[in-house]
Amino acid sequence: MSLDYLRLLIREMAQAQTRHLGIPRKSRLQQLKELVKDPPTHAVRFTNIERANFNPRGEHEEGYGAYVFPLNKYFFEQLMEGKVYFSDYKFIHLFKMPPNVLDVTKSDKRITIKFVKDFMLSMNADPKIIIQVLNDYKKYTIEGSKNQAFYNALKVNGYTGAKESNALRKLGINGFYDPGESIIYDASIGEGSQAII
Repeated sequence: MSLDYLRLLIREMAQAQTRHLGIPRKSRLQQLKELVKDPPTHAVRFTNIERANFNPRGEHEEGYGAYVFPLNKYFFEQLMEGKVYFSDYKFIHLFKMPPNVLDVTKSDKRITIKFVKDFMLSMNADPKIIIQVLNDYKKYTIEGSKNQAFYNALKVNGYTGAKESNALRKLGINGFYDPGESIIYDASIGEGSQAII
């Protein structure tokens, strides 16, 4: 009998005993609260579908990937105040955040004008589009962080599809994360803190 199997068996027995004695088990919110960290190590998605899935044909102007809520302090406060859209859905999918998800409010040392240019060249983009993306990157860098500038330059020029996501992963970037500034999506519907992974 493996050690993992024994741990699972003991856990199931303890849960059954807890139910039998009438001792309340931790609520989902209590369990989530224990995972709240800044920066987040986990993320959640609310759904009426039991199994976690991903729609490869999904189209969002914000980017291509799994949209999740990072379990940070800002998001958890919004959740407790009832301000998170979808939170009344039947299931909560819990995800471990992958490494190298860029915080759009900060500047990663890798995100330079050369990086942006090399990324666009790897996409075989039209030279006019490359110039536009680089100009947008420079403009957005003045307004915010380098990570936000890179995200916004890709978004406004339509470079947020599956091909772009794959190219980013090849360069070591697994997505973008917004800690609560409404950069990726609108906070007015409870999505001020969001990640695309």
